[in-house]
Amino acid sequence: MENIKKYIKYFCYISAAISAVLIVFIDNIKWTNAISYAVTITTILIAIYIKKIWKYNPFEKYPRLNTKYKGVIKTEMFGEKSVEVEVRHDLVYTYVKLKTEESISKSKAFNVFKDGEDWMLIYSYLNEPGVFDRTHSDIHYGTCILDISDKDNISGKYYTDRKTVGEIELKSVKD
Repeated sequence: MENIKKYIKYFCYISAAISAVLIVFIDNIKWTNAISYAVTITTILIAIYIKKIWKYNPFEKYPRLNTKYKGVIKTEMFGEKSVEVEVRHDLVYTYVKLKTEESISKSKAFNVFKDGEDWMLIYSYLNEPGVFDRTHSDIHYGTCILDISDKDNISGKYYTDRKTVGEIELKSVKD
């Protein structure tokens, strides 16, 4: 949330500057129209920045995660399993999809934050085992906490509402 407040302030300044430029350089423009145009232009700039440009800004400290990871989860209940993880994210949104042989987990809520020197991703998810795997693995919710300081090697732990815990280790996969 702190991150979003910072950007709202920046984009308000940009919108005000665009309004001023429009008023100065366009003859007979009403100030209400100038503000309207400025807000529209700023909104388009915000969308482009949030989706694409932020990744190339050297002053932007927000982590840039890779798209795909492979690794293992170690569970107290099922031992070690191979996983594939897809991460889609931009400056304000993160989506995580984790696949095993038996199930798919999809994130429902997330937070990316800095904990001291380390960047962390915490997300809640819904895990849906395949129909035939539900005899030994119910549909369940969980929370995963990942250290994402090294975007190519992510690790952490998870907890579920089934009262199970585990660890996860991921390495980035180049497409």
